[in-house]
Amino acid sequence: MAPFDPQAKTHSERKFRGMRKATEDRAQASKKLAKLLAADRSDHVSTVELRENSAAVVSRAALGERLVVTRNKKPIAAIVPIADLQSLEKTSRRGPTERRKLS
Repeated sequence: MAPFDPQAKTHSERKFRGMRKATEDRAQASKKLAKLLAADRSDHVSTVELRENSAAVVSRAALGERLVVTRNKKPIAAIVPIADLQSLEKTSRRGPTERRKLS
């Protein structure tokens, strides 16, 4: 239920004001996350960070960053821009990567 607002005259007005407040709260949380990600611009990303912030990590790679994914502080994978992957595939002996079928 929306918080009581003495200026709102009807139930729908109170409900709308409550929804607007929730949207503002989400926007503030999003800004805080962006600041945290901007502060931590290292080239290593843990699997936990990747799981929690996958969209931001992929966006960083799309902007040209090369990121190393770590598990228990050990490198296990890399996330690279598509241009880097295409360049690697051109120089690779095997050619373009093939998708593995999941069983």
